[in-house]
Amino acid sequence: MIEEGILAEATATYQPKTGGIHPREAAQHHATHIASVIRKAIESSRDPQIDGIAFSQGPGMGLCPRTVATAARALARQ
Repeated sequence: MIEEGILAEATATYQPKTGGIHPREAAQHHATHIASVIRKAIESSRDPQIDGIAFSQGPGMGLCPRTVATAARALARQ
C-alpha cells in the first residue's frame, strides 16, 4: 500500500543570465519546460497512477502561476 502524500516532485528553475527576474521571460521559461517537468515527475513517481495534480498558485508574478495553472488544468482533463 502506498501512503498518501507527495509521490513525485520535479522542478526546472528559471535563472536569468543578468539582472533580476523578468516576468515575461520567466513565464516563457515555465511554458518551455512544463512538459519536461511533468515527464520527470511521472517517471520518478512511486506510483504511476495519477490521482491528483497540485501546483503553487503563489506567491509569484502573475504570468508564471497562470502558465502552470493552465498546464495543470489541461493535464487534469486527460
